[in-house]
Amino acid sequence: MPTAKQQMEAKYAEAAERFARVLHAVERSSQARLNKLLQLLPSERIAHFADPLLTRADALRLTRSLRTDLSSRRHYRAPLAARVNAIFKRIQIGRLFSSTTLLFLTMASIYSFIAWHNTAHLAAIARPIDIPFVYPDGSTRKLRMGTDKPWQLLRIRGNHAALRLWFPGQGYQEIEVPSEIIIRP
Repeated sequence: MPTAKQQMEAKYAEAAERFARVLHAVERSSQARLNKLLQLLPSERIAHFADPLLTRADALRLTRSLRTDLSSRRHYRAPLAARVNAIFKRIQIGRLFSSTTLLFLTMASIYSFIAWHNTAHLAAIARPIDIPFVYPDGSTRKLRMGTDKPWQLLRIRGNHAALRLWFPGQGYQEIEVPSEIIIRP
């Protein structure tokens, strides 16, 4: 006659065997249910997220299959005209033409024109010329301008052209030369 301990061990072994059979049956039915759900359209699969017949692992596989199907689809892209229209609505294009903005753009244009107009342009001279130049210390020396390099032309008025020269330690100085020797670029 088996002892109480042996009887208990036999019952535990039988219960473990029944549990393993039930667990295996549950996994098989969950796998079969998952296979049926994977045949459905993604929009129909969403309703089965909380299906009690699926194990956690199979529910996770269902979720991953939906992510894969939905992320692999091509996203809808609106036509160009609709996208441009949406951008204009988003940035509120009417605000761009407020009086403050127009004033700012006008002032920026005026300052840009003045800066461009006062910027020297490069020009060449047709023949070498000696120019008497008065230095800031009061001394007068002759400045030889050759044809070998371009000069910075500020303006031409009548018979005179104004050139700008750089003198180290003194800065820019303007000199006037006859306009007939200037070769415009």
